[in-house]
Amino acid sequence: MKSDLFDNLPCLPKDLAFSILDTPVNCLKLSSDYYKAIFHLAKYPGFETEEKLIFFLNNQSSEQPIHIAKRKAIEVLAQLNCKRAMPFIRVYLDSPDPYTVESTIWSLQELGCRDKAFVRKVSSLLCKPNQNHRFLIQALVKMEAKSEIHIIRDFFNNPIASQAAKGACIAAFSKLIGDKSCLDQLQDFLKSSNQNDRQSAVQDIIDSNSINLLPRVLEAPISPFFKCRAINSLFTEDLSPEKNQGINVLEFINRVLIDNPSQISNLYHYGSTTDVNYLINQLLNTDFAKSYGAIEILMTKDIRDLLPCLKKLWDKLTKDYGSIYFLTMLFRDIGKLEKHDQNKIKKFLFSCLGNNWPLFMKFRPSAIISLMMIDKAMCKDYIPNWLDEKNNPYWACRYAVLMSIEDSFNLDEIIEFSPIIQTLNRDSHRFVRAKALQIASKF
Repeated sequence: MKSDLFDNLPCLPKDLAFSILDTPVNCLKLSSDYYKAIFHLAKYPGFETEEKLIFFLNNQSSEQPIHIAKRKAIEVLAQLNCKRAMPFIRVYLDSPDPYTVESTIWSLQELGCRDKAFVRKVSSLLCKPNQNHRFLIQALVKMEAKSEIHIIRDFFNNPIASQAAKGACIAAFSKLIGDKSCLDQLQDFLKSSNQNDRQSAVQDIIDSNSINLLPRVLEAPISPFFKCRAINSLFTEDLSPEKNQGINVLEFINRVLIDNPSQISNLYHYGSTTDVNYLINQLLNTDFAKSYGAIEILMTKDIRDLLPCLKKLWDKLTKDYGSIYFLTMLFRDIGKLEKHDQNKIKKFLFSCLGNNWPLFMKFRPSAIISLMMIDKAMCKDYIPNWLDEKNNPYWACRYAVLMSIEDSFNLDEIIEFSPIIQTLNRDSHRFVRAKALQIASKF
């Protein structure tokens, strides 16, 4: 299940969590206290914790703080692998709340529930309009429920089924019975006007093991995170093109990390005369398709003409994850700027690699590529640290460094880095090892 906001808070002692769960709802300090207590009880496995959570599930109150906390209790009992809680969890399959039903299905699956009655119950929920149909179909696939394929097919043919749910059906046909006749529809879903549907289509391509559709994934106007995940999931340990339908995986990764907007399917054509203030504001749009359309035009402009608007919006742009990513792309050619503006941009790019950001942010590899493009000499001293897996755990960052070394330096300069490149044959990620090996073969 998704990460929780209480992840970042100090650990709540077990006794205090128990005490909170024993507190009457009208005496709580905060309505979220029950939820918080249950979240922290996941850190205290054992019979006593399980008993307390099962007792809480049996609370018949319909008050909102209890209702929301029950969903968390259902999940935590699964995390604790408490199989004896299955009968108490199972009753919530009939909850009127679709989110509780979803948590219940997830938890029962985690606890190993696969009996026919459970499968039929999950299948029957596809006829309920308020349920997450995509989740239900994926749950049936996880249980290898071939017996329900006719139900899934009937749902797929329903004209009111959402695109995301239809995509899950297509993956189910492929996964459960080897029917790949509908896979081409996923290409169309990658061009959907709805960003969530585009992202869902990538997961469906992964689930159906459709490596042949990977070139279309690379063209989709979505975050590179989803593309990296697809490449990571679809390629076997043997990276040879012969084992992967003729695809050169390193070329695909290079393309994703460079992320040339002219190679992305453009759903929004702004035109070269569109006001630059409008285009720069589009970098803040939550829909990456609109941002890609804007950055494609902006990268054809003289950066000096963009600077006034960039400065006006600087504080806003540099606080938004998506716009930061597109700024790192925009700042790959800053040679026409005054020295002090160049230095400000370099400082910004280095700040993208700082510890104030999560280590797996999508803009980190792009910031490295941009820094290497605009000032490779300045980057030389940072390369050993950037290639150190302990300091730089996101594999795409280390790969971006290797790719930039190969693109920015001549052979004599690359040889200077040969000792550290050769140590990368022990890197934990196969793509980094493969790229290091490719570069080392030139020595």
